[in-house]
Amino acid sequence: MKHDPWDEIEKWLNQFGASEEEKESTRPSWKELEIFYKEICGWEAVPIPQEYYSCYSKEAFCACTGCEKDLFSPPQMYEIQKVYKGKEAIFEYALCEECGQNLLKEYSKESLKAIEKYFLENMKPDAIDEECRLCKKEKKSLYEYSIMSLNHGTEMYYDFLLCGSCLEGMAELLSEKTKKAISDFTAAKFPGIPADFSPLPVFQI
Repeated sequence: MKHDPWDEIEKWLNQFGASEEEKESTRPSWKELEIFYKEICGWEAVPIPQEYYSCYSKEAFCACTGCEKDLFSPPQMYEIQKVYKGKEAIFEYALCEECGQNLLKEYSKESLKAIEKYFLENMKPDAIDEECRLCKKEKKSLYEYSIMSLNHGTEMYYDFLLCGSCLEGMAELLSEKTKKAISDFTAAKFPGIPADFSPLPVFQI
């Protein structure tokens, strides 16, 4: 059974460096993360469902969208995000850990702290799979929303949905400097990305 022990997650992550600088330079190994996900979060790995396959190839993402690194051999930690308007996916990507970290470097510390605070204050642990994880709006009532998953190789450990309103709420927390830096980064790494959308590696904040 999945649950969201966000207070435990925050405490656990704080073990990897006492200062902000140490946290940025010290990353837990995959084995440590796997134990954490299973024993503390209660997240069980499952084969990646077709919902998270590419809408274009109809197959599982096998390479990072940002750098084309093979995600399966050897197994990599990565996340998938798909943005929908109506029933159509307008954008999708798979982002490896390295590219996610490079993307986050474009965010100011103030923006990252604001987003982290937004998540911790609004996360709804009892939201079900078909509801926004921050406001519990039902998927069937949404025109715009995003689904995200945390994966390792061919297995998925966790996923959730965010509605368009909550995504806009997070975007409003970004400074203009951060928005410009992200726009430049995504234009270079993600050709064809919608002008009003910036990838956010949620699982790596």
